[in-house]
Amino acid sequence: MWPDLTFVTQQLYEFVDTLTEEYMRAISRVLRYLKKTPGQGVFYSASSSLQIKGFSDSDWAACPRFRKFVTGFCIFLGDSLVSWKSKKQVTVSRSSSEAEYWALAITSCEIQWLLFLKAILKLLYVDSANQLADVFTKLHGPTSFAMFMSKLGVHMS
Repeated sequence: MWPDLTFVTQQLYEFVDTLTEEYMRAISRVLRYLKKTPGQGVFYSASSSLQIKGFSDSDWAACPRFRKFVTGFCIFLGDSLVSWKSKKQVTVSRSSSEAEYWALAITSCEIQWLLFLKAILKLLYVDSANQLADVFTKLHGPTSFAMFMSKLGVHMS
């Protein structure tokens, strides 16, 4: 999911069962946007710090009929966006402050999960000759291809 489409897809998903003319026009606009931005994406900097920053927000008045609210967050590792979400909550909030606390709680849970993930993963440098995932991203000659297949546990005849 692209970060710039997070909110709109959350909104469109709510009406996926009701394929009205308006809904189809909205889908068409999203598809035209995608067609115009093929090279757009999230950039991950190699020199980014390992500091985690999170931002959260809520829109208490997002659904006045049912008093449901939308929460959203984005989390950065240094300057790199690593997690984001937009979701209409199933609970009813009695105030904008309560909705903001919900958003903060959801964001805090995501940050806790990311911190846990950093504690169990170790990122290490691996040179190209030993990078097993290299075979999934580049063409190789017969010798190096056979070596990678062997290391991956693929038996070739």
